[in-house]
Amino acid sequence: MQADSRIQTSSVEATRQLGRAIGKAVTPGTVISLTGDLGSGKTAFVQGIARGMGVPSADYVTSPTYTLVNQHAGRHHVLYHIDFYRLEEMEEANALGMDDLLHKEGVVAVEWGDRFGRGLWHENLEIHFVMTGDLTREIRFTSFDEQGKGLIAAVK
Repeated sequence: MQADSRIQTSSVEATRQLGRAIGKAVTPGTVISLTGDLGSGKTAFVQGIARGMGVPSADYVTSPTYTLVNQHAGRHHVLYHIDFYRLEEMEEANALGMDDLLHKEGVVAVEWGDRFGRGLWHENLEIHFVMTGDLTREIRFTSFDEQGKGLIAAVK
């Protein structure tokens, strides 16, 4: 089952606000794949997810490009922010303990989640970022189940 939606944003803050709406609606076990070019808004969106989940503003959310996985404690559950940009092979992703993270009571947001193909981690939602101008973005949401559809509804 797929449901699609597209939203235009005109600033980094607007992209974060969409992420915040998703963050307020996530539940433990949610997996979100974020795709798009460098600088298209993936990390800004995850910053919004973190704030929506209640991660304190003192816990600054940055891309885990070099650490690969960052963990942020929210009000009710943990956000695991993963970045596959530097990985070359699927085995490297598996070495991160993806299966362990997916079976914890947290939320997983994977930047470059399409690096090794779609559906590998049974994501509920894929969010694709397209740069349409210096600050403008088209953000495309694709859900793969009822949970993903509910998350899309949270941003409308």
